[in-house]
Amino acid sequence: MFRARHGMRTGPNGPKHTNRWQRHWCNRLTELETELADADSGEIASRPDTTRITWTRHRYVRARRALRGQNGSVAADADRERLAATFDRAAELYHRARPEYPDELYDELVAGTDLTPGAHLLEVGSATGKATLPLARRGFRITCLEPGARLAAAARRNLQAFDVDVVQTRFEEWVPPSDPYAMVFAAT
Repeated sequence: MFRARHGMRTGPNGPKHTNRWQRHWCNRLTELETELADADSGEIASRPDTTRITWTRHRYVRARRALRGQNGSVAADADRERLAATFDRAAELYHRARPEYPDELYDELVAGTDLTPGAHLLEVGSATGKATLPLARRGFRITCLEPGARLAAAARRNLQAFDVDVVQTRFEEWVPPSDPYAMVFAAT
């Protein structure tokens, strides 16, 4: 649909691309178009997680802009900053609306990494601590990096009963201690 309107040629084996970057975004568009079609047909809309539909639409628009050449690094940085500020302004709402990760995920993570309770973990972008809490309950020491002031404050409140240190900083600006971490993770 999008490719035909914006002059991308199609051949017998699918779209013809001038470079790898275009191929990546065309593949991404195809995936997102499928998700949006499912959402519009009601297959996804019947689920309680309407946030996924919103984010799919957002990613679809970004992919379209990238193919048109309207998504330079300055715009991407500005979008990222705007989005980060949006989450930070609504920290409590974000915490209530964000779904929990299934316990099986953490069981698989611990089993697959041979982590033992007491190991020191580093989480990048912890937000309010949704992914941190189940790992803290399993006995891990965790350092969380969160650039948003309100999100970091909410994480501190949510995790105060555990051995968790929430540092309000960006990963790029953070100076790590000399002690190594058993695992570095980011949950999305």
